[in-house]
Amino acid sequence: MELREYLKIVRKSLPLLIILAAAFGTLAFFVSLQLPPSYTTSLTLYVKRQATEPSADYYTFDGYYSQQAAEKFTETVVGFLKSKDILLASAKLADLPTDQESLERLESSIKIRQVAPQLVSLKVEQKDGWAAKKFCIAVAQATTERINLLNQTGDKSISVDLLNPEPLVEKNEPKVVLNSLVGILAGTLLAFLYVFLKEYFTL
Repeated sequence: MELREYLKIVRKSLPLLIILAAAFGTLAFFVSLQLPPSYTTSLTLYVKRQATEPSADYYTFDGYYSQQAAEKFTETVVGFLKSKDILLASAKLADLPTDQESLERLESSIKIRQVAPQLVSLKVEQKDGWAAKKFCIAVAQATTERINLLNQTGDKSISVDLLNPEPLVEKNEPKVVLNSLVGILAGTLLAFLYVFLKEYFTL
C-alpha cells in the first residue's frame, strides 16, 4: 500500500481519530483530577571520619585519608539503607506493619541515592504526608544508630549524621496536563490501530 492510500484512509477516518483522542484525553483529565496527592519526604545523611589531631612535630596525612575513608564508607551506608534488616527495624520504629506485603510496599516507597562523595539522599513517597515523614525519620534513625553502634567495635572515628533532623515534606499534585496528553496519545494510537486493522481485514 502506497503513502497516498494511507493518507486517504486517515482522512476518511479523521472523525473517529478525533473522537477517540478527545475521549481518552478527557477521561485521563477527569481521572487525574480525582487522584489524591502524594507526599515526598527527604533527608540527607552525612558520612564523616574524625581525623587525628595534627602534631606540631611532624606533618600528617590523616586528614586526607580520613576523607578518603569517609567517601568509601558512604557506599556502605547506601547498602545499609537498602538492606532488609534496616527496613524491618524502620517499620518497627515507626509502628508500621511488618508482614511481607507491607514491607514490600514500604521498600518500594524508598529512594536512596548518593548525591556527593559523603552525602546520601533518602526520600520516602507515600499518600499520607505524616506517615511518609514518620517512616523517613525511622529509616534515617535506624540506619545511623545501627552504623554508629557497629563502628564502636570497628573504626570509632567514622560516624553518620543527619544534615537536618527535620525532613523536608513536598506535596506532589497529580500531573493533570501530562496525563491528559498521554490519554490523547493513547486514544490516537488505538484509533490508528483500529482503522488500519479494519482496513486490512476488509481487503
